[in-house]
Amino acid sequence: MRAPSPGPSAKPEFRWCRGLALGVDGAAHEGALDAPDDPGRPVTVAVVGTGLDRVYPARHRELAHRIAACGLIVSEFPLGTPPLNQNFPKRNRIIADLSRGTLVVEAALQSGSLITPPGSRPSRARRCSPFPARSTRRCRAAAMP
Repeated sequence: MRAPSPGPSAKPEFRWCRGLALGVDGAAHEGALDAPDDPGRPVTVAVVGTGLDRVYPARHRELAHRIAACGLIVSEFPLGTPPLNQNFPKRNRIIADLSRGTLVVEAALQSGSLITPPGSRPSRARRCSPFPARSTRRCRAAAMP
């Protein structure tokens, strides 16, 4: 038996769920915040590798305040937790677990984003789509089986 198809008023539930890093993360949050409102849904979700009382990188302080006003900022770390290297794989696991899929955009060879797809629990495997990098930069992308 097939489930009924959604009616004409059904809307996709796309939301940005990313870190708060410089570059693509910040640009995606800015784009989501500048898009038209959809009442009742968070505009964008930032998962951070610090306590909620810290903004890292510091230059994203204003962006973090904008996200908090009409989106969500999520952390599993206690208040006061600084941006330690070991926090970011944990943050990436949360991003992968909250997402239906992962789009890896222009990951440098040592990029932390390459651990995001396998960082999710195998029982909650998600789709991963690599997006090609500029041909002038040595990059790679990870894909889940």
